[in-house]
Amino acid sequence: HACNAGLLKSTQGGTITEVIGAARAAKEVGWNTIMSGRSGESEEVTLSHLATGLDTGQIKVGSVTRSERTCKWNEVLRIQETGNLKNFWHFQIPSASHKP
Repeated sequence: HACNAGLLKSTQGGTITEVIGAARAAKEVGWNTIMSGRSGESEEVTLSHLATGLDTGQIKVGSVTRSERTCKWNEVLRIQETGNLKNFWHFQIPSASHKP
């Protein structure tokens, strides 16, 4: 396989509907998905809700050295603590036998 994951960037144009469609399409072919933020953004946590709601298993927002990044990590933890999210932190190696 040349690829095993799709990087979802909701802040770089497009709509939430398109992000959801891209996540579904990636999962249909056995890919992992990663919700990605953008450097220099605010402490707004929609990215965390998209990541957990789409069960991406990962977020890419950088290290916890800046408050706008830390708040996104903390929001994922808060969502997980509600009990509505089994285990957000996962990443699977796609099966070589999975064919679209």
